[in-house]
Amino acid sequence: MNKSIKIHSYLWLLLCSGWLLLTAGNVTSQDVLSTIPEAKGYQLVYDFDIGKAAKTITYEADKSAQITQSFDRVAYLVELAKEGKAQWVYVSMNTFTDDIRKTGVPTFESKAVYQQQVEKMTVLSNVKEIVTGSGLKGNIEFWPNNYGQANAINIPNASPTAFDFGDEIKPTGDYGSMQVHNFEAKQTLFAFNHWGAGTGCDLGIGNAPAGNPDWTFAKNGATYETKRLRVLVRIAPGFQFKALPQASAPAATTPAAATQEAHLNTAIIPVPRTGPITNRQAQVLQRAKDAPGDYDLEFIGDSITQGWESGGKNVWAEYYGKRRAINFGVSGDRTQHVLWRFEQGQLSGIKAKVAVVMIGTNNSGNDPEEDMLAGVTAIVKQIRVRQPSTKVLLLGIFPRTKTFSIQRGKNLQVNQALARLDDDKNIFYLDIGSQLIENDGSISKDIMPDALHPNEAGYKIWAAAMEPKIKQLLAQ
Repeated sequence: MNKSIKIHSYLWLLLCSGWLLLTAGNVTSQDVLSTIPEAKGYQLVYDFDIGKAAKTITYEADKSAQITQSFDRVAYLVELAKEGKAQWVYVSMNTFTDDIRKTGVPTFESKAVYQQQVEKMTVLSNVKEIVTGSGLKGNIEFWPNNYGQANAINIPNASPTAFDFGDEIKPTGDYGSMQVHNFEAKQTLFAFNHWGAGTGCDLGIGNAPAGNPDWTFAKNGATYETKRLRVLVRIAPGFQFKALPQASAPAATTPAAATQEAHLNTAIIPVPRTGPITNRQAQVLQRAKDAPGDYDLEFIGDSITQGWESGGKNVWAEYYGKRRAINFGVSGDRTQHVLWRFEQGQLSGIKAKVAVVMIGTNNSGNDPEEDMLAGVTAIVKQIRVRQPSTKVLLLGIFPRTKTFSIQRGKNLQVNQALARLDDDKNIFYLDIGSQLIENDGSISKDIMPDALHPNEAGYKIWAAAMEPKIKQLLAQ
């Protein structure tokens, strides 16, 4: 090689090197994904050009149908470029769903609605403000609906008056939220909202510099020259998904349906209690933590179950004093509160032979029958997942109100469907409601003074009615 060729080659290398250095802080030619070691163990599910955002999401690549094995982690890579400068964030987490179709943009068609904390996040980014690391705690806000500022599920550090990392899903509208947050750092990792507005969507990495931290109403999608979202999962053969069931909104299959309000079933979205009753909730969770181990019976429910410690304490001593039994009843609880207790570890460390479940009456005031049914069913399913060796004795919701009423009728309708959960193997249904009413259909003050909560006589009827089935399930 002569001297002239060497000089030209050297200059070419310098030009290439200079271009690479120049673009390193701007729009890089190297695929960011290839520089993330963890991502090498993940498979691509969706590749989406956010510049083509619309009410109907069409992915550049959709490999969801090819993912047929179980996956234990989900990852998101968001890349944005503005004025020649590139920014990106990669975040992975323990999976929040076992449905691959619900890992992408949470549209009405995907029926993905998730508002919950997520575990063991890994965060990487070239945005200096982003807190990076592994084993981080976070939360996701994925839904196609509108939302409000209230901190609906008490996310730590979230504001009750601003759109941030703790908001409230609304059962109406189609604004849409796809947000991942690090609540401990008070930080939005990325937000993609209002995709139906196309390039007028809200989009950002990190907290918005002005306005709402989660970019709500930013309408800034068009300011980015390029914008890309990729969704990946880590395959884990044999993995069993154990997260709690989440709410889903029905897909709009026709133009008329698209204009209808989307229904959100709050009875299956885990939320904590608020107000003074949280003391009892905390006591029950602490009770489970302080006394792990084997039990003959665990009682799960609301005030009617909690009442075994007051009006039914003598009956409890008679029937369950010689058995190892634990009471997980919390006054006022609805199905969503019981699901939240499970999420907080109430069943962790507890191995019961039989779970006696009485829940649902507190949902009957406002929830439709189908929502009540879904809530109770979710609880039964969660017990089966979290305690696979436990037999479930599911009780029909007790009658309430002195005489016939809408609430009593709703309970009866739900009970009809709950009875079908009985598989005579792991789930057993028992309805003793007929033993708690008089011949004319009224409820006597002698067994339920307030036509809702049993007194000692009522608990005796309850215990005696359950005893044959309990003996059978305990093989006594």
